Amino acid sequence: MKTTFFTGVGDKGVSNTGKKSISKEDPVFMLLGSLDECNSWLGLIKTNVLKEKKLKSFFPWLEELQEMLFVAQAEVASVYFGFGNYSDEPRKFPYIKQKHIEYCEGVIKDIDADFPPLKKFILPGGSEVAAQCDVARTVARKAERYAVIVSRSAELSSELLAFLNRLSSVLFAIARFANFQLGITENSPQYK
Repeated sequence: MKTTFFTGVGDKGVSNTGKKSISKEDPVFMLLGSLDECNSWLGLIKTNVLKEKKLKSFFPWLEELQEMLFVAQAEVASVYFGFGNYSDEPRKFPYIKQKHIEYCEGVIKDIDADFPPLKKFILPGGSEVAAQCDVARTVARKAERYAVIVSRSAELSSELLAFLNRLSSVLFAIARFANFQLGITENSPQYK
């Protein structure tokens, strides 16, 4: 077998990462898993935007966000598992920079220019792409919450935390824009 997909020894609920053995219930794995889950949703969304002529222009946004998620995962793993420090000059690991945050904000601003101000909550869904973006958005929010928990025991950069916040916002904007592009009206909850 050319690629090793398993070690064959079982891990007993512990991951060995470099010099550390860490329980799989550690919040860092919840954070890394949520980032991975969000990235997987973006992969699914990419396949679906290619099926909709009006949404094909979303593909580069989604691909760029996936790249940024890999950077975020590398940063978390490097810092938490001791493969790098924020004080390294230059830093020896990929990390979220201000440009990543600004990219998300730029996409949001571009999309927002086409919408009236949002005055009510809206129900997730509408088109399949919008619904999938809504799921990815909630996973991004979950990652942000786990990052806050992890940051209590390990240093995480303010840029990383800001990126995770903007990630859920940009996915919300993309979901709304998908419905707009497809002519699907947003619905608000009725609180019946």
